[in-house]
Amino acid sequence: VLAGPQGTLFGRNTTGGAIRITTRAPSFTPTATMSASYGRFDALNLRGFLSGPISDKVAVSVASNYSRQDGYINDLVRGGKIDGAKRFAIRGAILFQPTDRLDITVSGDYLRNDDPTGAAVSALNGYFGQTATSLVPRSPRDYIGSIKPAQNVLQAGGSLKAVYDLGFGSLMALTAYRHTRINSAIEVDRTPDQLIDLTDHRLVNVFSQELQLSSNDDGPFTWLIGGYYSDSDAAYSPVTLIGSLAGGSTAIYNKAKSTIYAGFVNGTYKFGDFEVTGGLRYN
Repeated sequence: VLAGPQGTLFGRNTTGGAIRITTRAPSFTPTATMSASYGRFDALNLRGFLSGPISDKVAVSVASNYSRQDGYINDLVRGGKIDGAKRFAIRGAILFQPTDRLDITVSGDYLRNDDPTGAAVSALNGYFGQTATSLVPRSPRDYIGSIKPAQNVLQAGGSLKAVYDLGFGSLMALTAYRHTRINSAIEVDRTPDQLIDLTDHRLVNVFSQELQLSSNDDGPFTWLIGGYYSDSDAAYSPVTLIGSLAGGSTAIYNKAKSTIYAGFVNGTYKFGDFEVTGGLRYN
């Protein structure tokens, strides 16, 4: 937990601080864990982690997760249940330690998540155009939308991290790339009438590069100097609005490009039980 308020080191949108989650690094000590669970609606969850050395200078790790669950929301328009959820994720990493001073970690991950539950929402207390013969949901587990809900996410990424011990401190370089694709179908008007529904096809590609030079923890004064670069391309390709309020069918194509440059410096001096920290960031 990185306490705020500050945005000098943590970057954009972190004035209140940040929660940093770091995955387990490859280990030169053989390690393996597995878990499985089963619940209602045939809910199955399998997890596994494996790590160990392949030489005295190279270690690898693989983590994977698979889960599935039958649908439990009643589709009053088409009959049966809304489709269930499926999720598969895998992450792998290779750690090279060619010298006592240099660590290089190459990692990659892949995620596929298909879960329409979050889009299967209906109005419980009446809706525009409702009549005495209209379909009416009786509980949050009833769905009356004119469009079949969907939410499909594919995400993949990779990174290369190198850390070199300079004696007085360390130099770190981190290069990363991430691809995200989202396809969804959402019942916007929450009724069985096709007033306005939405199908969303979204793409995001992000490349980033960060450099940091930091001191070790010896002495009362510690410091860090760094730079950051990011280039991202996002697109709706397309968002389609369907229904009488959308004029039949309206497709919207849109692209957005974002380029970020940042430089930052931070230092802390300790006076016994007290410390003073100062920092600057240009973004």
